[in-house]
Amino acid sequence: MSIFASQVAAVLFLLFSATAAHFISQKIKFPYTISLVILGAILLFITKIFPFISFIENFTLTPELLFYVFLPTLLFEAGYNIKATRLLENIRSISLLAVFGLLISASIIGVFLKYLILFLFSVDIPILITLLFGAIISATDPVAVIALFKEYGAPKRLTLIFEGESLFNDGTAVALFFVILALISEVGDKSLIYSIPEALLIFATMIVSGVMFGLLMGFLFSKALKLTQSSNFQMTIMLLMAHSTFFLSELVNHQFETLGAKLHVSAIIATAVASIMMGNYGKYMIKPKIEKYSHMFWDYFAYIANSLVFIALGFLAIKLVEYPDYIKYAALAVVIVAFARFVSVYLALLPLYKSKENLPNSWKLLLSWGSLRGALAITMALMLPDDLHVQNWPFDDISVKEFILILTIVSMYFTLSIKALTISPLMRKLKIDSLSSTEKMEETEAKALIYPSLLKELNKLKEDKKISSATYEKIKHDIVAQNRLCKKDWNKNRKEDFELSIRYFALGIEKETLQDLFSKSELTDKAFRKYVSKIENRKRKLIQKDSLRFSFIDTDLVFAKGVKRIVDFFKTDDELSSKDKFLYYRALFISSNKVLSELENLLDIDYFSSKNRKKILDKIISEYKEFKNKSKEKLDEITKKHPEFISLEEKMALQALKNKEQEILDSLLNRNLITESVYKNFDDKLNIN
Repeated sequence: MSIFASQVAAVLFLLFSATAAHFISQKIKFPYTISLVILGAILLFITKIFPFISFIENFTLTPELLFYVFLPTLLFEAGYNIKATRLLENIRSISLLAVFGLLISASIIGVFLKYLILFLFSVDIPILITLLFGAIISATDPVAVIALFKEYGAPKRLTLIFEGESLFNDGTAVALFFVILALISEVGDKSLIYSIPEALLIFATMIVSGVMFGLLMGFLFSKALKLTQSSNFQMTIMLLMAHSTFFLSELVNHQFETLGAKLHVSAIIATAVASIMMGNYGKYMIKPKIEKYSHMFWDYFAYIANSLVFIALGFLAIKLVEYPDYIKYAALAVVIVAFARFVSVYLALLPLYKSKENLPNSWKLLLSWGSLRGALAITMALMLPDDLHVQNWPFDDISVKEFILILTIVSMYFTLSIKALTISPLMRKLKIDSLSSTEKMEETEAKALIYPSLLKELNKLKEDKKISSATYEKIKHDIVAQNRLCKKDWNKNRKEDFELSIRYFALGIEKETLQDLFSKSELTDKAFRKYVSKIENRKRKLIQKDSLRFSFIDTDLVFAKGVKRIVDFFKTDDELSSKDKFLYYRALFISSNKVLSELENLLDIDYFSSKNRKKILDKIISEYKEFKNKSKEKLDEITKKHPEFISLEEKMALQALKNKEQEILDSLLNRNLITESVYKNFDDKLNIN
C-alpha cells in the first residue's frame, strides 16, 4: 500500500471510529470530545498489539495541517454563529478576558512555573521558556465546554462571553507566542528589558491590524455573495473567505518580514473578525434555504475537523511514556495553570466591578473552571522549531520543544477529563442553569401553543381509527391536565414577563421577515441596515428591562456606541435615497402585517385570550397597527412624489410569484410528479408577465 493510500485508509478508519465514539457517548451521556481523546490513546496502544492496523499512525497532527487547514475551518464555524450585536454589548468583558486575562495568565504561569520548579526540584528553567508555555496553554478551547453550556442551559450571555473570549484569545495567544519566540532569538543580542517594549508594540499591532484586515476581507467577501444566487458559488466564496483571509494574513506577515518591518497581522483575529462579519451581514445576501444549508455544511465540516483533531490528540499520549521523569513538572504545571486562570479571570474583570456589566461571582467561577485546552495549544507546541535552543538549558535528554509539548499534553488531558466532567455538577451547584422568570413564562407559552395542536392531532388519530377509544381517553386526559396547569401558571408569573416574551416574539418575526426580504433583493443594503439597527435598539431596551434573564440591567451604552462607530456593520446614515426610503417603509409595512397576523392568531388560543393576557396582546397589536398605518402613509407620500416606484413594486411582486412558481415546480419534481426533462423544459420557459 502506498503512503498516500495508507493515509486515506487512516482517515477513513478514524472517521469510522469517531462515528462509533459519537454514538456510544450519546448513549452513555459522556462528553464527545473527551471520548475522542480516550479513543485516540487506546488506538495508539492497540496498534502496538495488532500491527495490521498500524497504518492509522500515518495520520499525524502536523503543525501545517492544524494551522492552515483545520484552524481556519474551526474559526469560521465559531465566528459565523456569533451575534455581532450581543458581542458588542459584552465587548468590554470579552476583550478584558481575551487580551488582559490572557496576558495575566501567561505571566503568572511563566513566573510561578520557573520559580516553583527551581524551589521544589532545584532546576533553573529560563524565564522565556516558561513564559512561552504560559502563552501556549492560556488559550481556551470552546468546543467541548460550549456544547456542555448549551446542553445544560447556561445563560446565553455567559455562553456568548466564553465563546467570544475563546475565539479572540486564540488570536492574542498566538500573537504572544510569536512575540516570545522572537524574544528568545533576540535576547542574545540585547537585554530582555530593552526588548519588552518593542515586543508589546508588535503584540498590539498584530491585534489591531488583525481586526482591520478582518473587517476588510469580511466586507469584500460579503459583497461578493451578491454577484450570483448560485449555491455552489456562494458556498465556495464562504470557503475561500475562511482560508484566504488566514493565508493572506500570513503572506502579508512574510512580506513585512522580508522588508524588515515590525508590523504584523494576526491571522487568527483577522479570520475570526471576517467570519463574524460574514455571519452577521454577508449571510443575508444569500437565499434562506442556501443559508440553512451553509449552516449544516460548516457544522459538519467543523465536526469532521474536531473529530480528527481530538483523536489525534489522543495519539500524543506516547510522549508521556517516552519521558516519564518529566511528568512531575507537568503535574506542577497543571496546578499553576488552574490557579493562573482563576486569578486572571477575577483580575481581568476587576475594571467592571462597579459597572452594571459586572458578572456574578458564580459566572466568574464557572469561567475559571470551565477553561478547557485543545487543538490550538497543541498546534503552537508542535509549531516550535525542533532546534529551538536557549542558553543555560538544564536538560540534556530532552529538547525545549519536547519539554513544552509534555507540559501541554498533560495540561490538556487534565482539562478535557477532570474539568470537562465536573462542569455540569458545578453549574447545578451554582444554580447557573436555572431559568429566569421570563424564560419560565416562555416555557408556559410554548406549552400553551403545543397542547391544543396535540389535541387536534390526537382527535385525527381517533377519527382515522389508528388508536382505540381507551388510548384516546387516557392520552386526552393527560394533555388536558397539562393544559389546565398552563392556565394556572399566570398567577405565578408577572404580567411584565408575559409582555416581554410577546415583544421578543414580535421582534423575532420582524427580523425573520426582514431577512427574507433582503435575501430576495427586495431591500437595499442601506435600508436593510437601518431596519436591523432599529430592531436591535428596540431589543436592547427590552434586555435592559429583562435584568433577570440576562443578569445585568444595562450596558455601558456610551462605550458600546463608541465601538459601534468602528465595527457595527448594521449602522447606517440617516440620509437615505428615495428608493431606500420606499423599500424601508415597504419592509416595515410587510413585517408589521406579518406580526399582526401572528399575534391575532394567538387570540384564538384559550391561554392567550384570557382577560389579562388579551389586554397585553391588544396593547402590542395596537402598536403594530400604528406602525403599519404610519408606514403606509410614508409609502403613499413617497409614491406620490415618485410614481415610478409603483412599477418597482409590481416588479418585486412578479419576482415573488416567480419564486413561488419555482418552489412549486421543485416540489413536483421531488414528489416524482414530473420528470427531469419536463422540469428542465418547464424551467427554461418560466415566465410570468
